[in-house]
Amino acid sequence: MVDQQKLIQTIAALEAKRAVLGDRVVDVTISVLQEQLDSLQAGSDNGDRLADQRKQVTILFANVVGFTGVAESLPDTNMLNLLNLLWQSLDRAILENGGVIDKHMGDGVLGVFGVPVAQEDDPERAIRAALAMRAALQEFVKEMKLDRPDVENGRPAYDLQLRIGINTGPVLLGEVGSGEEYTVIGDTVNVASRLEQAAPAGGILISHETYKVIRGRFSVEPLGPVAIKGKSAPIQVYLVLGQKPRTFYSSGRGVEGVETRMVGRDTEMAALQTVVQQTVKRRHGRMVLVVGEAGVGKSRLMHEFHQWVRALPYTVPVFRGRADQWNGRLPYVLIRDLLVNTFGIQDNDPASVAQQKLVRGMANLLGRPEEAVRAQAWAIGQLIGMEMGEETDDAPAQVQERAIQYLVDLFAVISNESPATLLFLEDIHWADDSSLSLVERLSLVCREHPLMIIGLGRPELFEKRPFWPAMAGESPDSQWQIITLSQLSKEDSQELVRDILRKLPEIPDDLCELVVQRAEGNPFYVEELIKSLIEDGVIVPGDVEWRLNRHSLADVRMPTTLRGVLQARLDRLSSLERMTLQRAAVIGPIFWDTAVIAMNQVSDPPLPPAETISALQALEKRELIFRHEQSMFADAQMYVFKHAMLREAAYESVLLRDRPQYHRHVADWLAAQSRERVAEFASLIASHYEQAGEMTPAVELFELAAMRAHSMYAIENAIDYYFKALNLIKSEPHQTAWMIRLQEQVSNLLFRQGRLVEAMQILDQLRQTAELEGDLAAQAKAWNGMAAIHQFQGDYADMLQKAIHAEQAAWLVSAEPELIEAFLHKSNAYLQQEDHEAASMALEGALTVAEKLYEPHEQIRYFSQIGAMSCQLEQLEMAREMAARIDHLLQQMRQDEESPRVMGEAMTETGQFYNTLGKFDRAARYLLAALKLLRKVDYLPGVGLTLFALGETARLRGNPKAAVPLYREALSVERVIGNRLQALWVRLRLAEVLTKVMNYAEAETLLQEVLATVSDKTTVMCWGETAQVKRLLVQAYLHQGKTRQARELLASPDAT
Repeated sequence: MVDQQKLIQTIAALEAKRAVLGDRVVDVTISVLQEQLDSLQAGSDNGDRLADQRKQVTILFANVVGFTGVAESLPDTNMLNLLNLLWQSLDRAILENGGVIDKHMGDGVLGVFGVPVAQEDDPERAIRAALAMRAALQEFVKEMKLDRPDVENGRPAYDLQLRIGINTGPVLLGEVGSGEEYTVIGDTVNVASRLEQAAPAGGILISHETYKVIRGRFSVEPLGPVAIKGKSAPIQVYLVLGQKPRTFYSSGRGVEGVETRMVGRDTEMAALQTVVQQTVKRRHGRMVLVVGEAGVGKSRLMHEFHQWVRALPYTVPVFRGRADQWNGRLPYVLIRDLLVNTFGIQDNDPASVAQQKLVRGMANLLGRPEEAVRAQAWAIGQLIGMEMGEETDDAPAQVQERAIQYLVDLFAVISNESPATLLFLEDIHWADDSSLSLVERLSLVCREHPLMIIGLGRPELFEKRPFWPAMAGESPDSQWQIITLSQLSKEDSQELVRDILRKLPEIPDDLCELVVQRAEGNPFYVEELIKSLIEDGVIVPGDVEWRLNRHSLADVRMPTTLRGVLQARLDRLSSLERMTLQRAAVIGPIFWDTAVIAMNQVSDPPLPPAETISALQALEKRELIFRHEQSMFADAQMYVFKHAMLREAAYESVLLRDRPQYHRHVADWLAAQSRERVAEFASLIASHYEQAGEMTPAVELFELAAMRAHSMYAIENAIDYYFKALNLIKSEPHQTAWMIRLQEQVSNLLFRQGRLVEAMQILDQLRQTAELEGDLAAQAKAWNGMAAIHQFQGDYADMLQKAIHAEQAAWLVSAEPELIEAFLHKSNAYLQQEDHEAASMALEGALTVAEKLYEPHEQIRYFSQIGAMSCQLEQLEMAREMAARIDHLLQQMRQDEESPRVMGEAMTETGQFYNTLGKFDRAARYLLAALKLLRKVDYLPGVGLTLFALGETARLRGNPKAAVPLYREALSVERVIGNRLQALWVRLRLAEVLTKVMNYAEAETLLQEVLATVSDKTTVMCWGETAQVKRLLVQAYLHQGKTRQARELLASPDAT
């Protein structure tokens, strides 16, 4: 534990022993102690509390092996005094290297490096202290040998050795007693203690976390993974052998008021300028991706490019949209951000105000009256998740497609009115799948209009869109272009350092080299490292000229990682600034002043708004945060962190125990700001409630976000939200009914997505949950769902077992739809196993239950399936009977004026059945009528299925040429709605008819896509039609002369 009084007493004691210890030892030790005392006193003066902080430190545990035995055997007090001198020398080694003594424990001592103020080289200081302690003990033992070779029990008095363990990581600084002392608590401390116990006598053992920071500065011997008590897995440890020859390195950071120029990006800048010039000249644009790691200078390049564009002799309209880690899950986040920024829509605008701003903005852009664009604005507002009211009965998919087309038309019109138009899309690697799909759609506008789209992102973007690089190609006329930003060369880094430090009369080569080596070509690293040098006093800024403190430079250690730089800089902020930045970090990469003010007002102690505003201004002056030009919320200034890693470092320093209450305040604030538009921000608010430990509102909002995403066909987003809700609700055992609903929803979506392995897992969990709840109907649904997966995979034995379980559960509670499904699964499974008698009995069971159903459209669905199964069983009389019943039911539905969607679905079922019967004319009539109805209400799932059925009609009639466009359109629809499982069937059938019309190349591409999908053991596992896929692919290969590929495929399983 550390307190000011102890430091004062230690300094006084050292002064009293100056004659004994010598001036050099006393001066060095006192200078270190005085620096710590000054830090403690400064913290007290400005209200900083040393306690209740979460910081990254380095812990040193040391134990003197054999100390107790030697002390007990000493015959006189003189030797006790000598041992006391030993502890003083060991403690002094810690203090002289910038550490503090937390506590003594019997034969051991705990030292901490990084408090009260962190230094970037704290791990190195700890190891230097350990080496000094070992040397001090060796010197003590040497003296013991000379003075007292043994003691009365015969043991050598110098039988002493040191074991030391060192670890680096986050700890809690806990207040003790009156508050002037504190101690360190946490897993980092425990690991250091275990390392000390595992160290050999005389050895210094360090963790991998410490090694990463000191690598290259000390000689170490890797000992491999070592089992440590309290850790579930072994950890990598290293034995320190000694210090390597000294090299010159330093620590620090910070640019202050210096306008730097962009360096090392002339080639990339010229490429962007060329695209603009070609766009103006040719009247068509290009999609450009600027890709690079975090901090490499993407935003700076865009800033300089934007300045160049603004200086052109003609006007180029510029639109900007961005995604971030927090909002990247919102559907269509890029276009939403672009539009709300362009039209000044704030997230806490009432719905009516937001609607009016959108309408007025579009009218101004298009130069048309507001009434003329109101319908387009309404559709676009719906697409981006704004609350636009109930102005139409159109289905969401119809609105979605119409809105996308409106956006395409909007940018086509805008771009035609100017020499060129620019769309800047920032951080697209965070964007949702629907946004990226929209970018692909908008890129088509570039082909015929002077529109240039520039997307900025990190390389992980291509994990979401692996085919984008191929779209760029190598041709200079390619519509897509990728500009990759690499790390700066050594020469460019040196130029950047000299540009930033140009106010120094002379820039020493060694200083420049230090920054260049540590920055590793990252411009952001360069800036932050120089800022730290300024804050550490190595560089002293002046109005006209800067000054270099060479003496300070010799003692400064430069951090090897950016995180170390950022953490050290945060540690030098005032208490008010640090707390304000931490609470802003809780909100996210983008935050609002009123939100931070609200959090500070409920803190302990509460902070008045004026102090928070003052702190934000100070942080802005330090260039840690920047004001955003526009704010999403009215009466709230929006800020952005300079870099995502800065925000992460600030958030990591927030006490774990304080985070929940902060996140709760943020969630409440966001909910209050969004008001009736809360559904638009449901996922963001839910994330904060989740981290606040408020599980019920978090689950409610994640479910709301999932339903909204599903309605917009953002299926991946919906699945993610459902999983989040499920993971949270697992901790609420009394919410089993709610869990059942969530499991049913997500299993259905996973099945449609073709993620059958996950779907099977969720269905099994659903079965278990339903058993706990005693919900037999839900159990039957789970069994039927698993049977359907086994059917797709061609596993008919397991399919039959699951169907039997479903039948038993459904029969007990008279769950008629589930009972019919179970009978149909049984019949199909028996049929595939060639047990026709059992298949017929199961089919009769299905018919008996289906006849009891009340709704005609439900009867049609099951009669169609029963009729199709009858055909496969060659029970044509039953099939004809089903056809007659279906025709009668359809007539009844017409008389009852059933809704278009229900009527259309019933006709699609009927058409599919007539395809099975071989009555293709009748099938086509029903299917065309169904297509008309389903398109009218824009029910895309029904449209896709009906188009596929029409393709089947043409194929079965022997007209593959007519089937091709029908399958193509069906595939396009399935892609839009995310039904990847149905898309497999469509691809297979499309490839089959393409081989008939001798389009073997396209058939090969489709079949390879199908084969790659169904061969993935982590998603689909397998498909019962895989053999057919391979047979068709062999044909495609052979007709193209690809005999080697055909031979290899024939040699694989299921190829015949």
